[in-house]
Amino acid sequence: MAGQRLKWVTKPDAKLLLRMVRAETFIVAVDGSHMSYVALRLALSLMRAGDIVLVVHCVESGSETTAGKDGVTPISHDTMLRNAQVEALKYRLRPEQVRAETLRVHPGSVVQALVTVANRRPKMFFVGASGRGHEAKPGSKPLGSVAEQLLIHARVPVVFVRSARGGKFALRASNEVNLLEPRAPLTIGVAVDGSNIAKRAFDLAVGLATPLDTVLATHVHDTGGAYQRAEPSHQLKNLQPLYVAECAKALALRRAKDVRFVALPKKRDDTNHAKIADFCADAGVDLLVLGSIELADPSKGLYLGSVAAACAKATDTNVCIVKNFV
Repeated sequence: MAGQRLKWVTKPDAKLLLRMVRAETFIVAVDGSHMSYVALRLALSLMRAGDIVLVVHCVESGSETTAGKDGVTPISHDTMLRNAQVEALKYRLRPEQVRAETLRVHPGSVVQALVTVANRRPKMFFVGASGRGHEAKPGSKPLGSVAEQLLIHARVPVVFVRSARGGKFALRASNEVNLLEPRAPLTIGVAVDGSNIAKRAFDLAVGLATPLDTVLATHVHDTGGAYQRAEPSHQLKNLQPLYVAECAKALALRRAKDVRFVALPKKRDDTNHAKIADFCADAGVDLLVLGSIELADPSKGLYLGSVAAACAKATDTNVCIVKNFV
């Protein structure tokens, strides 16, 4: 053996090796509700070959065999894993890319358990915007208590999923899915300004896109009057060339089918989150990515005043919030 060069038994695939090095973990909190499976399908649609999805289900002590106040009995670990693997096949993912974990927690400590899981530093954490008892009620609280606490305490990008925007991620029977068809193209929106956290949000949005998708970088600029003017604001004049260049760079690398900058003029009485919510509805945005500096420090108690938090509560679009943690 001395002096002999080792050889690969089979020729390595360079692209496969690169994907293995860059493999990411996506975590999805599931509770058996329709919304939690919509969250799973959204996560699966954003995964690449080699990535892992971990579905997590919290079961409070004493509720393993009895229905909760919403009348739903907690799902078993095997059922959760099997359902997730079936969904993964619909997205051309292998069953071994799906893992499951059941957490048995004390009553009232679900949030703490999920925050602990989220802080394992996955690429993203997915959760329903409201719990099983709220998703079908008109006029119910836009964000459930679990979602709000994750919004404050999780140290990774958190995606809040809404069943109202199920659309491309609506649950269908296996015989209704053509496995030879590529997944439906997505429209990913990202709100940008002059901050570093906005640039991080833009990079995440572009990184999630495939050559089938569209990325829309939008900026709300204040016209300073009661009416929308055609003249761009001073901030927009400085910001627009930067993001137009970033969009062109992403297009040159074929990161998405379309990447462009969209300026949204705001009248004096308009709010940023209302303008962004209207834009998402008009453009058919499937996932909105927002950066938030205020949410980075829970001790400041600023989360309720954050534009990102306000957007998460005002829009029917699935929202991903990126915080300023390092």
